[in-house]
Amino acid sequence: MILLLAIFTTLQMAHSAPQVIVGVDETEKLKDLDQKSEFFQRSFPTGRLKLPGKLGIPDYCTISLISENEVLTASHCLEKRDFTKMVAYFEYYTKDTKTLNPYQVKAIKVNYPTEDVAILELSGTPGKIYGYYAFANSVPAIGEPLIIFEHPGLDEKSVSRKNCFLKDTDNREFLHSCDTQGYSSGSPVLNTQFQIIGVHQGSQISDSSELNYGRLVKGLISN
Repeated sequence: MILLLAIFTTLQMAHSAPQVIVGVDETEKLKDLDQKSEFFQRSFPTGRLKLPGKLGIPDYCTISLISENEVLTASHCLEKRDFTKMVAYFEYYTKDTKTLNPYQVKAIKVNYPTEDVAILELSGTPGKIYGYYAFANSVPAIGEPLIIFEHPGLDEKSVSRKNCFLKDTDNREFLHSCDTQGYSSGSPVLNTQFQIIGVHQGSQISDSSELNYGRLVKGLISN
């Protein structure tokens, strides 16, 4: 718990910390998995959020459907950006994809900057096509496995599931050992039943550890 408290004292100064690969990069591109596998099928509600960036260069975060037309993400992805120019899509499995069925962001439904958690309303109902995640009723015990679907480093949709564990929590924030990279902010952190336990937000690197962090959604958001 001392490690957790020290890290989150630092995080209060800036949500947007760099992402980190913990040890060896063990993320897997979904396109390399069996498309009939449970992991591939359960990745459908995770999407990519295209954001207006500086000098016309787009920026990105990761999102997850939590209803037919709402997505969960990190609040810092929205900072000083026009939400009407944000676009979500869910089918980026290969770089040669021609049609991604974009969904315009319609409204910011929930925004907790101090918690770094937000919910966006999309035009249309992509959840009818891709499904959506439920929220977990409980927080996994420390040491239990986690799963993160993400868009790491501008790459295709990927999954972090190897050596991916809950490392510490104060029942509000948590630390995890799942591999992430830039643009994974906002990714759903799932338990082994593919239920959302939290939102991935960033990383903290110290002399003694390299870990990632997020915010638990239990008690903050429910569906």
